[in-house]
Amino acid sequence: MVELTKKKIAMFWNEVYVATRIAISSDLCNEVLEETQHLDFKPIFRKVNSEKLDRFRLQASIPVSGAAIGEIHEVIASTVGEANPNWAIKESSWKALKSLPGGKDQSVYHDYSTFETARALLKHKLVLGSVIVVLMDNSRLHVYPRCLEVTRTRESDKRLS
Repeated sequence: MVELTKKKIAMFWNEVYVATRIAISSDLCNEVLEETQHLDFKPIFRKVNSEKLDRFRLQASIPVSGAAIGEIHEVIASTVGEANPNWAIKESSWKALKSLPGGKDQSVYHDYSTFETARALLKHKLVLGSVIVVLMDNSRLHVYPRCLEVTRTRESDKRLS
């Protein structure tokens, strides 16, 4: 189990992301990949507010009813809950993303609109956040430190591998 230390939580607040490794075995990752193979993946948007779907970038909802994904949910939920007891991860919020070879880069976007973030802050005194669990080796993510606005250029990104 990983602990979100005060230093990592501070990084989250200052940089708007934190990357850490958690103790999830290769076998468990493979089991989750197996559980997600049968999901109904649908194309997602390449650009925000665009009607054109990207057939190379796919997403599906993941039910937490599977044994492996349920185990990962428990690890992540307890880690997040230990960092702040008011933080929670809903079982209904898990998504699987699949990126196929080819296609153009996706546009830069963030998970929550300003409206959603402001509403959560006013109503619950908390901000919304996302947890990304990477199951496959050599996966790359682009993150944008201190990025809270919708538009952002690639020059300010960091690549995590």
